[in-house]
Formats: sequence, C-alpha cells, structure tokens
Amino acid sequence: MFDLDLLENKRKIKLMPLVKKENVEYEIENEKYEIERNGRVLSIIERSDEVLILYRTLYDVPEHEESSIHLKLSIITSKGRYVPNPLLYAHFLNSKTIALADVQVHDQIENNGYGKILLEGLIQIAHEYKVADINGFLAARDNFNKLKHFYSKVGFTVDGTNINWTRKTL
Repeated sequence: MFDLDLLENKRKIKLMPLVKKENVEYEIENEKYEIERNGRVLSIIERSDEVLILYRTLYDVPEHEESSIHLKLSIITSKGRYVPNPLLYAHFLNSKTIALADVQVHDQIENNGYGKILLEGLIQIAHEYKVADINGFLAARDNFNKLKHFYSKVGFTVDGTNINWTRKTL
C-alpha cells in the first residue's frame, strides 16, 4: 500500500512499561479511558499473551460527519505496551465508497494478525455506514504475492495493483 510516512516503519518498535507494573487490567482500563477521550473503542481481543484494543481516532467533528478513518491497534502484554501502534488510514470518497490509503504494521511485529484485525475493523465500519466498496492499490515497492494473499484472506479481490472489497447484499 502507499505509505504516508516511509520513515515511520524504519523506527524501532519499543515496549513501553505498564503504568502499574504487571497490572494488565489497569493498563487496559487506562488505555480505554485515553482512547475514549478522542476516539471510540471498536473491539477488545484477548489472546493468551496479549490484549489488543482496536480503536478509531476521531477529530473535532461528530463521528457520522468524519471523512477520515484512522484505526489503531493497542497491543498490551504483561511486559508492557508496544509503540508505535499498528494503524490503518482510509477515508470516505462518498457515502458508498471508502478509499484505503495505508496499513502499517512494524516489521518487528508482522505476521501476528494485526493487519487483518485492522482491515476487519475497516470492514466493520463499512457495514455500519452501509458502504458498498472499499478500494485501494498496492504500491510498486510492495511484495505483491504476500499482499495478494493477505488481502484475499480478508475478502478483498486483487486485480493487478488494485484491491477491492464489496459488501455482500442480503
């Protein structure tokens, strides 16, 4: 995908200590509180060794008027919280189409399903808003075979460099 900030993925990912040592529950509640000040928690996923909080960052307009979609995934473990968060950028082209701009998961934490969770969150938003299509493209520098497999697993079709998800009608 088109990378909005090529340098973002070059930084080292850091494991930030928990606010209260070894207290994951407190960290989850604290993170939810911070998210809800400027966003909305979409889901909380508990895994054996981590808790993932999928959320949408909102800006100074009501959510239903927001044209940009910024999804992030907070990764909390008993050892700390990973930063920067995996993220997804998209925006509404119109009431029926979302343009997917970028999915960023740091190289050090790839292949853990984080990108899939972000895309599933975007699809959830598409269903909420009754959006018909999500479109995007793969940049020339991307590994096409790996990304084709990735997007196909989540329900996108890949045609050359174009990717598309279409809502199934009932």
